[in-house]
Amino acid sequence: VETGFSLPSPVRLKDADGYAFDGWTWEVSGGNEANPSQSVPTKPAVIPTGATGAMRFTAHFSAQRYSIDYDFSDDAGSTRAHWPEGQTPDTSYSVESSDIALKEPVREGYVFVGWSGSNGSEPERGIVILAGSMGARAYVAHWRPIAYTIELQLGDGASWAEPGSDSLDICFDEDVQLPGVTDAKRPGHV
Repeated sequence: VETGFSLPSPVRLKDADGYAFDGWTWEVSGGNEANPSQSVPTKPAVIPTGATGAMRFTAHFSAQRYSIDYDFSDDAGSTRAHWPEGQTPDTSYSVESSDIALKEPVREGYVFVGWSGSNGSEPERGIVILAGSMGARAYVAHWRPIAYTIELQLGDGASWAEPGSDSLDICFDEDVQLPGVTDAKRPGHV
């Protein structure tokens, strides 16, 4: 080679198929000291001025890592969502990863409804990132407070002034005010 030459990146486009170009390695046979073999991927590959001998170049690629982000969307609640004990979610993947089933968080007083985000705007459970997928993913957790019914018993023949006041339907995240004694009546008493 009379003047130096820089080998271009291969045609395979970065991120287009889930792989990134890491560089070139090469072997030289019958060459001189100006052109040693290279076993560690390098970019760009430069053939120096004065190099001689046959050269064999190999392009090296590695799978891109993509992030999986989770938002528990629970900052307005009194309890914090968390992963069940012993479960650690996947936080990244590549085009070479196996199917990844998203784990479901837990939160005291709430039922997990599902994830929205990279799967669409409607919350879904059982989300799976399929093998061969590409691109960063982001998911938002959706919750429904657990509903409870509180039954109120007056005893001694008393009854509520308003029919149907013998129970209250409440949710975990609601403050409750029980009816006062003025809301109850007992025959023969003021």
